[in-house]
Amino acid sequence: MEEINKVKEYIKDISYLILAFLSGISLYNNELVSYKSMFYGLNIYTMADLIFFKLTNDVYIHHGLVMMVFLLDYMYYDKIDIKISNIFSKICLYFEISSIFLAIISICKKLESSFIKRYKVLDIMNVLFYGFFIYFRLYYFSNIFIFNNDLHLEVFDFCNVQNVVHSGICKIQFYGTFLSFFLLNIYWFHIMTKIMVKNSGLKKIISKKSASYYENILGYTLYVKPILLTLVYIYHKLNDIEHYMDIIVVSILSVASMYCHHMWRNIFEKKELKEDDVKLIQKYTLYDQVAIHIRSVIIMYGIFQDSKEFYMSLVLHFLTTKQIYDDLYNKNINKNMEVDKMIEYINNSVYFNLGATFFYDNIMVSFYNFFDFHCQNNLILGMFIAASFFIRPFYEANQIYVHFLIILQTLILGVLNVKY
Repeated sequence: MEEINKVKEYIKDISYLILAFLSGISLYNNELVSYKSMFYGLNIYTMADLIFFKLTNDVYIHHGLVMMVFLLDYMYYDKIDIKISNIFSKICLYFEISSIFLAIISICKKLESSFIKRYKVLDIMNVLFYGFFIYFRLYYFSNIFIFNNDLHLEVFDFCNVQNVVHSGICKIQFYGTFLSFFLLNIYWFHIMTKIMVKNSGLKKIISKKSASYYENILGYTLYVKPILLTLVYIYHKLNDIEHYMDIIVVSILSVASMYCHHMWRNIFEKKELKEDDVKLIQKYTLYDQVAIHIRSVIIMYGIFQDSKEFYMSLVLHFLTTKQIYDDLYNKNINKNMEVDKMIEYINNSVYFNLGATFFYDNIMVSFYNFFDFHCQNNLILGMFIAASFFIRPFYEANQIYVHFLIILQTLILGVLNVKY
């Protein structure tokens, strides 16, 4: 039975390698291999993989999305513009180019060859897979889909021809499917980055002390954000004092959040915690989170005003803040708790709740005007930030990574706040 499973795995890997290789050929030489036929071949492979092999949850999601693209192509084949159909088929095939190296990695792991170990073939393939993954699944997808306003016009025009109810369903089907693909790729990117950081030794180089030092340096850049956002305000609307006040309040809340965050980190540097230290940690963490959530709510109100999107965001921020409060004042947190375990416990609560609210807010902001370049950038940054909260790919240095993305995003949201 074990031998049969090994043969099945070999057949699967070799088939996937051939499929991924031919997918690349079809995209660059359509006369030699039809990319449409390769797209159908990809779906046949996906169905076989689902039927004959036990897969992880993320692969099940991936295969479900591939099948969804095939289903959309089938449902709208007689109605949809051939240009849109071709782009969607090509997106799936471009994703598979990076999988050439993934298939080779899988085969090499099964082969006990001295050549593979001597010349570090696996390491080379891992680096190539990582590089091609970033290029095709993140960078190329952003250009061909998210920043492609011609494609958005085509999809909107096509969906708007349908009746009112079906028009909304049509947009959800197209954008929901492909943005889910993008989010899954961001998830995989962070997982791969986390593995590479761990295996490369960077995790040991960046200690808690050095990470805290660099985080403080980056965190203090929040103090120049009022100046940067004021320049954004002056550039767009010199006389609109209401939007200017929004920007200043958001900046002050960002600074307050960073101050509270630094305070509780400094307390954690003590070897032993007293009862008063625990109370200060709870207080500063709660103040930090309240400041972040109020900041986000003000940004959402500045863009959406009195609308269901804003009120949904308000409710979500309230519920997540309450959840953080409940977690902080849980009886499990006390001076006898190990410092590392307390940090892990607090971070798990904070990151999960922040990730959920960031994801909702950024999706809503992006769909507010999907044709706007700043909304498109906000969508990408928001997905990266949300994923980094959940996965924490850079270990102790993850706060540095998150702060850098949030600084970029704050500038984008500042522009959106005064534009709309």
